[in-house]
Amino acid sequence: MKKNFYIMLVAGVLFVSQVFAQEVPEQTIEQTEPVAQEEIIGTPIENISYSETTPEIESIVLKTDEEINVDTVNVVATSTTIASSTSSTPTTVIFDGGDEVLGDDVHIFIRNSATVVFDGNTEVDTENEIIEVTDMNNVTHEVSSQSVLAYLLKADSESDSFDITKLQYFDAYGSFYLKCISVSGTEYCDNWQYLVDGFSPWTGIDQTYVEEGNTIGVYFGNPYQVVFSTSEFFTGIPFTVTAEQYEYQTNTWLPRTGVTIGVTVPDPNNPWSPFELITTPVDINAEASFTIATSGEYMIGVQDDYYYPSYTITVATTTSTSTDSGNSSGGGSSKNKEFDVPAAISFIKKLQAENGSYGGSELYSDWVAVAFAAAGEQDSKLLTYILSKSKIKDMATDNERRVMAILALGKNPYKFNGVNYIQSIVGDFDGTQIGDKSLVNDDIFGILVLGKSGYESSDLEIQKTIQFILSKQNSNGSWENSYDLTAAAVQSLIQFDSVSGVSSSLSKAKNYLKAGQQTDGGWGNAYTTAWVAQAMHDFGENWSKNSKSAQDYFANAQKTDGGVLNSNDEEENRIWATSYVIPAALELSWNDILQEVSKPTTGGNSNSSDTNSTTATSTLEIVVEQNIENSTSTATTTEQVVLLKKEFVAPLSTAQVELTHSTTSTSTAFEQVQNVETEQTPWFKVWWVYMLGGVVLLGIGVKFVLKNK
Repeated sequence: MKKNFYIMLVAGVLFVSQVFAQEVPEQTIEQTEPVAQEEIIGTPIENISYSETTPEIESIVLKTDEEINVDTVNVVATSTTIASSTSSTPTTVIFDGGDEVLGDDVHIFIRNSATVVFDGNTEVDTENEIIEVTDMNNVTHEVSSQSVLAYLLKADSESDSFDITKLQYFDAYGSFYLKCISVSGTEYCDNWQYLVDGFSPWTGIDQTYVEEGNTIGVYFGNPYQVVFSTSEFFTGIPFTVTAEQYEYQTNTWLPRTGVTIGVTVPDPNNPWSPFELITTPVDINAEASFTIATSGEYMIGVQDDYYYPSYTITVATTTSTSTDSGNSSGGGSSKNKEFDVPAAISFIKKLQAENGSYGGSELYSDWVAVAFAAAGEQDSKLLTYILSKSKIKDMATDNERRVMAILALGKNPYKFNGVNYIQSIVGDFDGTQIGDKSLVNDDIFGILVLGKSGYESSDLEIQKTIQFILSKQNSNGSWENSYDLTAAAVQSLIQFDSVSGVSSSLSKAKNYLKAGQQTDGGWGNAYTTAWVAQAMHDFGENWSKNSKSAQDYFANAQKTDGGVLNSNDEEENRIWATSYVIPAALELSWNDILQEVSKPTTGGNSNSSDTNSTTATSTLEIVVEQNIENSTSTATTTEQVVLLKKEFVAPLSTAQVELTHSTTSTSTAFEQVQNVETEQTPWFKVWWVYMLGGVVLLGIGVKFVLKNK
């Protein structure tokens, strides 16, 4: 009996001790992924902004320059104000730090016209290993890992902004040739140039080596060109030719001194070596003057470049009306000439592809849409093509250009064939600017289309982006010393001229643009002249130089087939240039052409402070070891919201935040995490079960003792 007593006594003590050892379990959150709650090691990031618009789960890209070095971080949301809400629950925020940002070792910069394709750093190679590279004929060759080609291939593998599609290998030189790069789905071939620290090497891309601190520059186009003071040439009438060199980082043409310009005619026996008729060294302004006495067709180029490229001009016999020798455009024969818009439209339409596109590209097709809208030209095939290409692109400028086309066509960019382009552009806003921080063109075109899509100066996206744009203006009034970009900035900013600082900025930009006009009335080429003329129209002015205006320039630039640029230029470029000129010739700016749409009350991701809107402004503050008091339920509980475990060492450029919408009637709200469930405590773990069992066993034990006395 005593044995049974001792057994019962021990059992009772164990049960009771279990009660005191057992913590009272609190209500817990069960996550779909394990939650890490270890101690923070690095520095928290504060004030990361996001916005939400619909009661749906969505991923939001946040951007910050804060450098962090953490294993785990506990994150809570605080002071998250939502205009139309009904309940309050916590948020789980999940950062995806991505790969480690590489050190500032070898810089790579790739440009295609006005588009910066890639601008970043890649880690320097210290091993000088041999890697295998396959050419376009599927033949493998060995190259050094320290070569320009190896670094470009590495950047290609790490970035989605471009794709090296064709590499040609020349056995005669034992070297690779960079033939084609695809940008935003369009392949550009046979005119890629590369430089190292601003100099063009004589060796191939696989035979040129770089080291720490070098910059590899790659761009599409010619490194040199000559520009004429007129587009029409007559016997006995002098004209000026200017030598220029391309500055790829700013997309500008600079005077090129120290060279000789020549007038040639072809040698029928040797097409690679023409007959030189006249050669003249350029002066300190990179200009050379010529007068040709005999009518006919001539080639003009730079002797130092072996006349590549050469430009064909046709010199006509001076007519009796060509008596104004001071007229740099060739005399009075062109005085009354005007740009023929119907002929220009006819020229473009003849080049339309079967699928409705122009130039085989969305780029050219979008600009044609803007031009046709300006002229009131309907093109159902073009609209069908653009509808078929309704897809958000990786680059902000591609989406912004598409919105320009959509607005010009009178369509709604918030719901264009099921795609919300405005939401994408707003999604590229990082709290300071739109898109790539190293660029300003995506900000300029961003506020242009947002302004036409219902956004106002009170919207955070507009306020901050304008500040960013103004901060990038040079002291001479330009942006990046580019007439093109400055003219675009004018057309964008003039919508918001009441915002502080914009009026003075526009005034400086106007002075810069006006001073750049040349004696033929233009700004060096048809593309630039078109945009500047549109900006000039927004200013309500009409500038001229040497009695020549932009309209004179357009008239002289138009060829007999109705298009702009010479007939031997690439077809795509002629479509592009002609599309630019049509609106400018009609004296219509983008602000005149793009139709306005209202911002929907449930879309667009606005960060407006208007509390009557269903769109809200929210801020997440990242802190350490802080709890959220959830006082909205009957029984107040404390719930910890933490960052999922993720190791990274980098300035975050794209941190993914996964949120689920909820609403609240209070001024402070938190987002409800997806798949959060309250864990039900099993009956056998409840404390009173242990206590009752212990008491029963002790009672039985006492009974045995008393019974056996």
